[in-house]
Amino acid sequence: MKSLQQALADFDVMFPDKKAIFSALWLLRGRCSCGSIEFVVKDDGRTRRCKGCKSRVSVTAGTVFDRVRKISAWLRALWLLASGFNMSAAQMSKAVGLCLSSTWEMMQRFRLLSLGELPDELSSLAFAFIDLVARRSRETPEHCHPSASLQRDGDFGWAEKAHLPAEAELAIKATSGFIRNLFQTVSYKYLQPYVAELAFVWNKERWSLSALLSLCLNAAPITRKDILDYVSPQRIRLV
Repeated sequence: MKSLQQALADFDVMFPDKKAIFSALWLLRGRCSCGSIEFVVKDDGRTRRCKGCKSRVSVTAGTVFDRVRKISAWLRALWLLASGFNMSAAQMSKAVGLCLSSTWEMMQRFRLLSLGELPDELSSLAFAFIDLVARRSRETPEHCHPSASLQRDGDFGWAEKAHLPAEAELAIKATSGFIRNLFQTVSYKYLQPYVAELAFVWNKERWSLSALLSLCLNAAPITRKDILDYVSPQRIRLV
């Protein structure tokens, strides 16, 4: 596996400027709503004039990249994910040149996007991850430990945790190890998105940069409100 510095250098060679980035995005999403695929390039390449209906079209409008200003930082993050680098928000912030809060929101958008890639067949109560839930959130009961959010199922939670199918038990063990090594602990509120991130991490052959970009370009925008309003279900889908 390449070093982080080499991976970032390779990105700069592939995408030396914004025009190169937007050209790559247009190749994946190069069609106007009128059906035309012929455009006149404008400005830095983010927008083009459709030769068919004459309208001005943005390649990032209506996608996960909608209104993203530092598009190069976002693509650099996806490049690192596709290259096998698993990072916390603090590590990714330094690597891509975004402030920590912006990096966290970016990564949360990618995680929420990954929810649609989870299978429905394998799941467990969130209670199975009780040892990882040690960060407070809006869902944490007042004056209680963060894990109290998981204890609404009472004794049933302990019973299921003790009698999990072998496949689910292995998935929980591997997922818990990944989260603990990278993030130490999480909140119950965002437990499911952190688990879902493994859909990208463990399937590198499928999730190339092109595949990740296509997923982002074909998904609706994810707003900050979407991130703040999200709450993990009590039953967590596993990878």
